[in-house]
Amino acid sequence: MPSLSNDLATAESQMPGGITQSTRPTLDAEKYGPRTLKKDIRMFSKKMDWKEAYLLLKHCLEMVSLSDVLLFTQPMD
Repeated sequence: MPSLSNDLATAESQMPGGITQSTRPTLDAEKYGPRTLKKDIRMFSKKMDWKEAYLLLKHCLEMVSLSDVLLFTQPMD
């Protein structure tokens, strides 16, 4: 079974403009399974990384709570 990198290298060498939306290789349904409506409209394709979500919220709250940021967000009299 040929690898994706070999397919891409072959496609790039055959096309002078490189790979575009209309010239990319077809999807491998045998390897990844057929596309279904459920797979096409799902919101998350990977497992949630709750540690990363916590760090994002923590950093956002830190930025909002900094005094110099609050100083510039208050209306001036």
